[in-house]
Amino acid sequence: MEESTLDRRMRLLDEAREHMLQAKKLVEDALHMSGMELWAERGILPAIDAWTDGVEEHSSIANLKRELEYKSGSDPIWTRPLVSVKHINRRDI
Repeated sequence: MEESTLDRRMRLLDEAREHMLQAKKLVEDALHMSGMELWAERGILPAIDAWTDGVEEHSSIANLKRELEYKSGSDPIWTRPLVSVKHINRRDI
């Protein structure tokens, strides 16, 4: 069975997230007992967390996946306004 475009994109984002988490682990291991752990804890490690799972970070992988899911579905008809200044001649209802 052929993978849909949405499924492929979701899979790629999941793979990217895993790679980023592996990079985080590598940084932690590299700086362990180096005296520079605090630098990583205040810099790159929280940044990786924000990019992978951050709710506040609009471009995090978690938010990108949510946005892709949202855009892949169509809104139900009841969410569309009957009259809109932007779309006066709307013919979808």
